[in-house]
Amino acid sequence: MIFGQVSVETQISERTVRVGDQLTLTISVTCPKDKSVKFSELTPESNGMSVLSEEITPESITYTLVFWEVGEFKIPGISFDILYHGQIESTLMTDPEVVLVESILTDQNEQIRDIKGMHEIQLHSPYLKYLFVLGIILSAIAIWVILRKRRKPVVKAEKWQKPKDSPRVRARKRLENLNCPYPITNKNSETFYLELTSIFKEYLENEFFFKAMEMTTGEIYTYLSASTDDEQLLEDTHQLLSSSDLSKFAKHIPEREKFQNDKVWISTIIDTFYQKIEKDLFTYNQRIKQ
Repeated sequence: MIFGQVSVETQISERTVRVGDQLTLTISVTCPKDKSVKFSELTPESNGMSVLSEEITPESITYTLVFWEVGEFKIPGISFDILYHGQIESTLMTDPEVVLVESILTDQNEQIRDIKGMHEIQLHSPYLKYLFVLGIILSAIAIWVILRKRRKPVVKAEKWQKPKDSPRVRARKRLENLNCPYPITNKNSETFYLELTSIFKEYLENEFFFKAMEMTTGEIYTYLSASTDDEQLLEDTHQLLSSSDLSKFAKHIPEREKFQNDKVWISTIIDTFYQKIEKDLFTYNQRIKQ
């Protein structure tokens, strides 16, 4: 198939297989050098087919499939994205493929033989009967002891442990491990800003001792307004959380530079909160000394 400057070739190893046999489906995509391909997962439409593995290269993907039901089976069309500088330019789809799945039974093994009857085992020694009964009794006692222990689980009290890092240090470490998304999609943007606001809310919760993780942007702003008179700091906090809400709940995709800028911005806000706390603590100590 040819879609403009994009060429797509689909290869299937076999058209007729037996139940339990494997086949491979390969999709090769040729596109201009300034574009790239992002392949999708193959989702079976029924339990009659399973995807065992996927082997991906920059220009192709190979699915290893296995079938569990007899009959004519339809492999659905598989979509893939054409990316231009990390952005989705278009989404294409291959044609469906039809595979004939045959039974593993042949004319030679269609007849199923009956199961042989059970044979009585003669215990030649009279002591074996007593040992057999003793074994049953010991097994019953062991089962009773196990069930009794399971009914009374031992619960150890958890000991509180002081966090190794301060809220500010922990927030900085999490920000360092937060990477800007690529390629930029609605899902990646949502995931990035969920983690970004989680870092910030966790810092506020541990630094000011209120349930910031469970509060909305407006509730956090109202709470902090009663704790500080720094209008610029409050405005920056509210603006950062509000813009993040657009990507988390409204599927807004910011410009590429905004992801890194917001990481730096939130680090600056955390430092400002920390400096203000240190300043207030110093002032309080000076008053006590006087």
